[in-house]
Order: sequence, then structure tokens, then C-alpha cells
Amino acid sequence: MNTIFLDIDGVLNSERSMVAAKVLRPLQGYISYTERHYQELDPVAVNLLRLLVKETNSEIVISSSWRKLYDSLDFFKMIFTQFGWHNAPVVGMTPIVDSGFRGQEIQQYIDCNDFFTGPYIIFDDDKDFFVHQPLIHVDVRYGLSYEHFDKAKQLLGCVER
Repeated sequence: MNTIFLDIDGVLNSERSMVAAKVLRPLQGYISYTERHYQELDPVAVNLLRLLVKETNSEIVISSSWRKLYDSLDFFKMIFTQFGWHNAPVVGMTPIVDSGFRGQEIQQYIDCNDFFTGPYIIFDDDKDFFVHQPLIHVDVRYGLSYEHFDKAKQLLGCVER
């Protein structure tokens, strides 16, 4: 099984998508974090991820800082349901380490899960990873794009010939 370690801010949302959803503009009245987080996501990025998961037989592990706010896999599955993606294969979350170094969190997840066997990729807008880790760096201004999708398929060995 392939695995996608997924950051959310800057990957499934972007400056572009948040401005388009008017999330970055001053809000009128109270809005909960959960409601705001639903509004932040870019449907194009979510659907690219959905297609990637399907075409590469992948599962998702949340490495996003959102896991500090929402400690339930059901929350992340529910987010995807809002986009018509029922039963999204969200299977875990990386641990939170004192250093906050994402590369270490991902490595710890891999080392502590005996069932982890397949290739993996990392989608993130930060670069705090070990050099051997297969990071696909996403520009926070634009979020997940077709170029990232295509590169992920190559790294996961799922390119059509």
C-alpha cells in the first residue's frame, strides 16, 4: 500500500483559494475554526488528491498541524465527505514531537508502525524534512496542482507507459 503524508494548509488550501473563498478578508461576526477550515479547502486540490489516492492505491496519514486541533480521524474523513469523497482512506496521524520537526514525526510514524511497508510521498509547503524523505514541496500561494499530482504518481511508481 502506498502512503501520502498530508499537510493541509498550503496544500489543500492556498492563498489563492482562501482569497477566493473570502476567508482572508475580515469576517463579519463569529465563525468557528471548524467552519472556517471547511471553507478554506480548495475543491480542485481535494479532487486531485482523491484521484491520486485512487490511481496509486494510496492511504492518507495526516501530518498537518490541524491534527493538534482535531485529534480524530473521523474529523478528517468528514472534511473529505463535504467534497463528495466518502470513505476517504485516512488511516493515521503522525505523532507530535517536541522539536516540531515534521521529518522526525514522519520517520517516527514509519518506525512505530510495523504494517508500514509501501512507498510514500509527503505533500507539504514547508521543507523541514530529512533529505532522504520524498517531499513534494507545494507553493502556499497556489496549493496542490497537476504538476504535484504527476510527480507523486512518478514517485509512487504509478506512471502509465
